[in-house]
Amino acid sequence: MKDNIKMVLVLTSIALMSALVLTGVYEFTAPIIEGHAQEAIARSISEVLGQIEDMEVLEIEGKEVYKAYRNGELVAAVITEASGYGGAIQVMVGMNLEEEKILHVNVLEHRETPGIGTVIEEENFTKRFAGLAFKDSYRQDVDIISGATVSTRAVITAVERAVEFIQKHLGDEIQLENRGDL
Repeated sequence: MKDNIKMVLVLTSIALMSALVLTGVYEFTAPIIEGHAQEAIARSISEVLGQIEDMEVLEIEGKEVYKAYRNGELVAAVITEASGYGGAIQVMVGMNLEEEKILHVNVLEHRETPGIGTVIEEENFTKRFAGLAFKDSYRQDVDIISGATVSTRAVITAVERAVEFIQKHLGDEIQLENRGDL
């Protein structure tokens, strides 16, 4: 009986020590991980919007919308996602709101098959969206990559969602900007 109690106490002590160590590691690394995530978003904003001024971050329906001016024109970026072959694909889409065109697309996160589905990250694929109008049919204008059909369709879906989201939530602002009332 005493051996059983001793064993339970030892195992409980080990579990508590492990929990304390894991908590300490988490508390130490969480701010570092968050800092890296913010740096990645800042780099992505720069990639999809280019040289911008007066950026404003809006919180709309739980999404951050990065609104700014580029060469005097209203631009915005938003992160959306869609389901790919290996799970969710997270995409940041930069848009010129005055011309109602896509500036650039950047794949932020995915779990697609290395060497096959990962082609969605490559400039050769993402540049296919640049210059497409909001009203264009991306499924017809962007070629599906053979062998990565699900992944490329997921990126197209994420881009469509980004455009729809911006039009829904910043549509009035786009109209005012185009009329010069803003």
